Amino acid sequence: MAYRRGNYYYRSRREGKRVITEYLGSGELGLLIALLDEEEQEERKEVREAAKQKKEDQRKLNEEINNLTAQIRGISRAVLLAEGFHTHKGQWRKSRNGRKQAR
Repeated sequence: MAYRRGNYYYRSRREGKRVITEYLGSGELGLLIALLDEEEQEERKEVREAAKQKKEDQRKLNEEINNLTAQIRGISRAVLLAEGFHTHKGQWRKSRNGRKQAR
C-alpha cells in the first residue's frame, strides 16, 4: 500500500522513461483500492514463483535425461567395441575379418 500525505492513496506506474503518479482515493475508498492492489500484487507474485518452479523442475528433468543418455551411450559403445565394431566417420561398422579392434 502506497499512502502519502495522510490517507490519500496514490499509485505510481511507468510509461517509457517517465513515472506517472495517479491519485486513486482517500479514506475507506483509498484503503479498499490499496487492498485490491495488494491482492493483485500477491497473485502476480504467485504466478511468477510458479513459473520459476516449473522452469527449475524442467532444468532438473533435462539434467537427468542428459545423464541417462550419457550412460546409455557409454554402455552401447562398450558393447559394440566388445562385439568387434569400430567407428568410421561417425558410423559404427563391423571390423573386417571378424577382428576385434579397440579405438
